[in-house]
Amino acid sequence: MKLALALILLAPAAYGNSVTLSWNPSATAPITGYHIYRAPCYGQVTSQGTCNGSVGAYKRHGSTAAITYVDMANPGQKLAYYVTAYCSGQANCAGQSTPSNIVVLQVPGTPSLLRRIASKIFR
Repeated sequence: MKLALALILLAPAAYGNSVTLSWNPSATAPITGYHIYRAPCYGQVTSQGTCNGSVGAYKRHGSTAAITYVDMANPGQKLAYYVTAYCSGQANCAGQSTPSNIVVLQVPGTPSLLRRIASKIFR
């Protein structure tokens, strides 16, 4: 049995080297917490918050019991995120929810020249 819920990942805020994600809490109980997944965007970030290029493989980047998550990222990095709710070790536990909507953003600032060259070589 899967968790039946639709998480809505709200517009992220990016300041300096940090990205703050927030979402509406799950209405389905019991919830242990939330997993945050992240992937690189290999294109331009549109004004609608999507990636007009390819998106790399999503990897679980962190977990939290809160409805916000602060991620540290490099200036200029283009990232895509989604969130799932999960429960474990509880009666009537249903595992993990379906993913939230995806949000894409570019971290403010200009990456260093060395980082830009490395990102092109090791892509």
